[in-house]
This record gives sequence, C-alpha cells and structure tokens, in this order.
Amino acid sequence: MPACSTTVTIDQPTFAANVQDMVDSDIFSKKVSPTLGNVAPHYLMNVFEAETAPYIVRSLFMRNPDVNTCHFVFQYVNPDDYGNDVTHRMLSFDFTRAIFQKVNWDRFNIDNLRKISPNFKGDPGFAALLNDESIAAMMDLKSNE
Repeated sequence: MPACSTTVTIDQPTFAANVQDMVDSDIFSKKVSPTLGNVAPHYLMNVFEAETAPYIVRSLFMRNPDVNTCHFVFQYVNPDDYGNDVTHRMLSFDFTRAIFQKVNWDRFNIDNLRKISPNFKGDPGFAALLNDESIAAMMDLKSNE
C-alpha cells in the first residue's frame, strides 16, 4: 500500500463552463473554442490532466521529503439525471521518490509521465469516451486555426 494517496477531482460542469478562462490564462491553446468544453469535455479534461499531473507529482515530492511512494488518482464528477454527483475515474498511477530523483524536471517531457509511472492504469470507460470525442475535438481545433 502506498505511503500517501493524492486524488485530483475535476468538476465537469464547472470545467466546461470555464474553458474560455483557461484559454485566456494560457492553460489551453488559443485554438480551443469555448464550446469545446461541451462538445468534447473528456478530451479537454484528459489534456488538462496530462499537462498538470507532472507538476502535481513534482510538487508533492518537493514539499513532502518523508514520502517515498504516493498513489495518484485523477477523476471527475458529473451530475446524474437527478443532479447527484457521480464520480468517474480517469486514471491512476504510483510514483516513487527514486523515480522523482531520476527525473530532470527542467527538461522532462510531460508525455513520459505515463511511461515512467509504476502501475499506470487508464480507466477503460474514460478511454472509450475519449475515443468517441476525438474526431469532434480535432475538427473543432482545426476550424479554429
């Protein structure tokens, strides 16, 4: 069992409603339209996770020198038909201090986090939603070039 556990939860309706603010803050490219949060929310949440996860991992290990292993979970909540929040897992992985110390964070390619993280597991249901939204997302991004 990991010595610590960190869970990042994205509120899907709030996330979708604030896409333009994230574009204006340079979190997302200027090619991302405000409507993409409604057209392809899982696609955008996945991009957001991929961009922020390395910073969260690095920050946790820098601020907690006694932590040797941590389990990370990324998930989102979205209301069901009755307005009750339902939690959906996106992915999870472990990370160790030994790996943290091997990484040259100044030159680290964030796409490699998935490769170097032990027990990296993407949720199949989330992956299916990503697949379903990918064409719509790509068409929206292309139209904003």
